This record gives sequence, structure tokens and C-alpha cells, in this order.
Amino acid sequence: SVSLDANHSTTTTTTTSSVIHAKSSFALDLHYTNTDIMNNVSYLTAGEMPLPRIYLYFTISYAILWVVWMLNLRSIQANQGAIIAIASSKRRRSSSSLSRRKRSSNIIIYPIHHVMGILLLIKTCATLFESIRYHYVRISGHATLWSVVYYTLTFIKGIFLFTVVLLIGTGWSMVKPFLNGREKQIIACVLILQVLDNVAVVVLQHQVQGQRSYDDWSAVLHLVDILCCCGVLIPIVWQVNALESSTESDNNNNNSNDNNDSNGYNDSSTTTPDIGSGSSSGGGRSDKKKTLAKLKLFRSYYLLVVAYIYATRIVVYLFRTALDFRHAWWGNFFSEAATLAFYASTGLLFRPRDESRNHDEDDDDDDDDDEEQVELIQQQSLLHNNNSIDDARQ
Repeated sequence: SVSLDANHSTTTTTTTSSVIHAKSSFALDLHYTNTDIMNNVSYLTAGEMPLPRIYLYFTISYAILWVVWMLNLRSIQANQGAIIAIASSKRRRSSSSLSRRKRSSNIIIYPIHHVMGILLLIKTCATLFESIRYHYVRISGHATLWSVVYYTLTFIKGIFLFTVVLLIGTGWSMVKPFLNGREKQIIACVLILQVLDNVAVVVLQHQVQGQRSYDDWSAVLHLVDILCCCGVLIPIVWQVNALESSTESDNNNNNSNDNNDSNGYNDSSTTTPDIGSGSSSGGGRSDKKKTLAKLKLFRSYYLLVVAYIYATRIVVYLFRTALDFRHAWWGNFFSEAATLAFYASTGLLFRPRDESRNHDEDDDDDDDDDEEQVELIQQQSLLHNNNSIDDARQ
């Protein structure tokens, strides 16, 4: 239904040449309303009517994640064991509560874990106020105050999200206690782009689709968003390359020692056992396994970030273009569902762990894969060293 209110005023002047000059001004107020499934009047479009309920459901989901995450941190700090744990073997399921308490004292909570909790809280509040904003638009057609609160929280959430992804990708507080110069530059550039991105979002909300300014700001928004997504991948790639280099260097050193022993340069070690050397080799193997575990972790996180970017920036966009106007809300639903899955997966990958043990209990099922990767890398390095020795002899 459409209602039209117009205030019209006309000023007419007549000149001596019988030419009439008229000036007209009016104020036009259009009211477009729909009717939902309950026969209630709604100012939302047909594709936006389910959004208040959808965002409310996602608010509850994010709130549950935040409560579980904070209870997990509290439980670890109180030496009561971790709540978020994946039991993958019967041995861990049958372990006593006393041993779990002893192991819980070795679980380390890094500063990034608290930052992740703050991000979850901000995301929960932003989704809640988005639901409230759509609710007031539905019943009154306007939500100026709630829109200001929502855009403010969205601005903070966007900056916090990319900052947390960048800090996790650089390994801050988990792998190293500080950031180097180029990592700080990447974070600063992404934050500046996020400010521009949020400005473009606000401007788009006050433009009419089809105007030239709307198209320009929409292009700026997509460009800045893609640049931000590319920026967060750079530190993750740097971290993966650094861990790969560390693993390869350790394997090359171990293989060179094995080649020297096989060529007779250290014959005494084959006849007389050395306890100290055994312990050092065990320590080196432990460090190598830890490095390999971190390498697998950051590789998984890289694939996770790429999947999240692809799902929310490309798949959802193409999906929305295929929807009709009555089912436009499905695009918002899948975007929030992908975001919720990304938050949950990131928290599961980087939850507080017991790093004092040589083998993480949550990764026992992957030990065989780790051994195969280590053996494969060692065989490749050994083959390369043997070829180098043969070339040198020739």
C-alpha cells in the first residue's frame, strides 16, 4: 500500500510582455508498507521481513560462543581443566580427573585469547543492534538512533576482526611476543582501509540505488574490502614460510649429521652409547614436532581464512544475484552462517593448549601423519645431500 502526502505552494508573477513565470515547491512523503505472514503492517521490503528474527537467532548463537569461550578461560585459570577439548581416543576419555587437573596447570592462556573474547562480545552486540534496527524499521519505518549505535559497533567490529585475524596470522603472543616492522605496517594499512570501508558503508545507506554516487561508493566499498582481505593473508603466508624454512633447516642439519655418521666421521658414536647425545636428539625431535604442528596449524588457518573470504565475498554475492526479491534475506542468512562458522573454527583451532608436553593430546590422531611428513622431508633432503656428495666426488 502507498500513501501520499504533499504540501504544494505556487508563486506566480506576470510581466508586461504577457509571459508568466511560475515557481513551485512541494514536500513529498511516500509511505510504502507491506503485510507480513501475521497480517501486521511492516515497512520492510518483502525480502527483509525475516531479518529481525534471523539476526536475533544469530545473536543468541554468538552469545553462546562467547559464554563458552569465557567459561573455558575461567576454568583454565582456576586449574579445573579446559572445557573446549576434543577427545579422540579412549585413553583420554578414561583419564582420571586428577591427571586432568595436573595437565590444566600447564595450559597457557595468551593475550590473544582475551582479545578473541572481546571480539566475540563486540560481534554479539553488533548483531543484536542490527536485529533491533530492523525491528524498529519494520514497525515505524525509521530507526535513526539504533542505526547510529549499529554503525558504531559495526565500525569497531570490522577493525577488531581484521586486527585479530592479522595478529593470529603473525603468530603474536603464541609464537613470538612482538611484531616486526613490516607486520606493523601491514596492520596499519589494513586498519586505514577498514576506516575507508566503513565510511563507504555509511554513505551507501544514505544513497539511492541507481544514482551515480551510489555506484561510485559501491565500487569503492568492494575494492577496499578485497584489499583488506588480501592484506590479512600476507602475514599468514609469511608465518607459514618461516615455519617451513625452520622445518627444512632442522631436517637438513639432522640429515647432514646422519651422513657424517654413515661415512665414518663419527665411528665412536656407533660403538659407545652416549646418553647426552640421545637426550639432545630427543629434544631436537621434540622441537621439530612442535614446529611441524605449528606449521600444520597455520596452514589450516590459511585455508580457513581463504574459505571464509571466498564464501562471504564471492559465493554470497553470486547467490544474491540469483535470488528474487522475496528471498533476498537468504543472502544475509548465508553470510552470517559463514561468519559464525569462521568464528567457531578459529576458536577451535587456537584454543588454549598444553604446550609443555611433547605431543599435544588433541593432536594424537595426527602423529602418524606427522611422522610420514617428517620421513618424507628427510628422504628428500637425504637424496639431495647424496647427490651433492656424488657431484663433489666426481
